[in-house]
Amino acid sequence: MKRTAGIVGTGLVGGSIAAGLTAAGWDVVGYDADQESIEVALERGLMSVA
Repeated sequence: MKRTAGIVGTGLVGGSIAAGLTAAGWDVVGYDADQESIEVALERGLMSVA
């Protein structure tokens, strides 16, 4: 069964956590008030959904 994690904040810290979880096979859902941070995280494959 695949695990899912939610990350609030997709900047330096949240993005790093998301990267680690994604590398470990987790689905990551992210939220950030800054749309540009979300777009960067999605482009880098750090999250599956924002």
